[in-house]
Amino acid sequence: MSYRHQEILFGLFLFAIGCGLMFHAFSPQYAMMAQDIQTDPMFFPKIILSGWIFCSAAMVIRAFRRTSKEKMPFEWLRCAAAVLVMSAFVFFFDIVGNFPCAIFCFFFLGLILGNPHPRRLLLISILYAGFIDVLFRYGLSLYLPNIPGL
Repeated sequence: MSYRHQEILFGLFLFAIGCGLMFHAFSPQYAMMAQDIQTDPMFFPKIILSGWIFCSAAMVIRAFRRTSKEKMPFEWLRCAAAVLVMSAFVFFFDIVGNFPCAIFCFFFLGLILGNPHPRRLLLISILYAGFIDVLFRYGLSLYLPNIPGL
């Protein structure tokens, strides 16, 4: 199977999961969860899922436009490492806080994807995590978990 076909199948798989999760995010069971706050408890997941759906659709469209039919093995080790990093983010998010988890996740995903500049990637990871924190804290008035003791 060519890499193009693998990319199409993987993108369609991600798109289907993202659409299913987005459909579930609009379930009425979440409307009753937090009646004392203004923001829907599924607000943040809907933002993430919107990006997920957009990126997976772009991945499929790009793969369909690709003309290369070269046979390439799917890089399962990289895929498994990325899933491991994302799982660590989910597990440690409440324990360690958003800022260190976001730096860790963005930095190591960049390395897994082949970024050749670790120092630059670390700086961008810190700026990215800070931007997300400021955006949620001041722009959306939502507080993400913080480093314990701060």
